[in-house]
Amino acid sequence: MKIKTILVPVEAAEHRDSVLNTALLLGKATGSYIEGCALGMHYMEPVPASAMGGAVIPAPKSAPSVPPEELHISFTDFMQQNSVPPALVPEEHLCFGWTGDGLFNDDQFASHSRVFDVVVAGRPNADGSGPRVATLESTLFEGGRPVLVVPPTTVESLGQTVVIAWNCSTEAARAVSFAMGLLEAAKSVAILTIEGGTVAGPSGAQLSKSLHAHGIDAEERTVPPEEMSIGEAILHHSKDLGAGLIIKGAYTHSRLRQMIFGGATSHLLHNADLPVLMAS
Repeated sequence: MKIKTILVPVEAAEHRDSVLNTALLLGKATGSYIEGCALGMHYMEPVPASAMGGAVIPAPKSAPSVPPEELHISFTDFMQQNSVPPALVPEEHLCFGWTGDGLFNDDQFASHSRVFDVVVAGRPNADGSGPRVATLESTLFEGGRPVLVVPPTTVESLGQTVVIAWNCSTEAARAVSFAMGLLEAAKSVAILTIEGGTVAGPSGAQLSKSLHAHGIDAEERTVPPEEMSIGEAILHHSKDLGAGLIIKGAYTHSRLRQMIFGGATSHLLHNADLPVLMAS
C-alpha cells in the first residue's frame, strides 16, 4: 500500500519533537500530506447513581493541560520551520494541514484515523509517562489503520533496513500489506521469526517467496529466543540486523492476556528504541 496521507496526534506529552520529526521523515520519503490534530488526556469521572439506585457509571471526560490552540501553533510552527507548505486539502506532494478546533479524545482520534494511510504516534515510556498506550490501542483496534510507533529519541533515517517480525499471524500479514510501499523502498529487508513465538500459518520462507513477486528480496531468518522473551528477542536480533524500522502485527494474543502476562507487542510498545509499524 502506498502512503500518501499521515495523521499525527499533537498532545501535551513528552517526546512530541521525535513524533513530528519522524512524521516529517516519512512525509518527505513518500511525498505525503501530514495532518495534525490536538489530542487531550482521557480519564473517567464517576456519574452519581440515580435516586432509584444502581451502580455508579463512569463517563469519559477530556482533561487538557495545554489549550488546543497552542498545540495547533506548535505543529504549524514546526512544519513552517521545515519548509513544509500548508494545504487546505491533501495534495500529491509533501504538505500539511490541521483538523478540529478542540481536543480529540482517543475514540474520536481513532475514528478520524480511518481515512488516513498511517498514524504516527509516540511510544509510551516504561514508567507510564509520555504518550499513552490507550491512544495506540484505540487507533489499532477502532481505526483499522497501521500505527508507526516512534521512540523518544529522534531518528535520523527511516526504513533503510526493515525487519519484519513474522509470527505467521493474520495481524502480521496485515502489517506487511500496509507496509508494502516502505518495503519496496528499503535497501534491505529481513524476515525475522523467533522460535516458539509463532501461531499456525505460513512460514517466513513462504513470505519471502511472496515478497519476491513484488521485487522485494527478503532474507529469512529463524532464531531461538536464547532465554529472552519474544519481545526482547525481536529487539535484540533486529539491532543485530541493523534495522531502522520493524514491521509487526499487534496483539496476536488478546490485550487482556498481554496486560496480565505481558507479550511481544506490549514489550515493543514500551521498550523499542527504533520505529515500529504495527497493525492489528
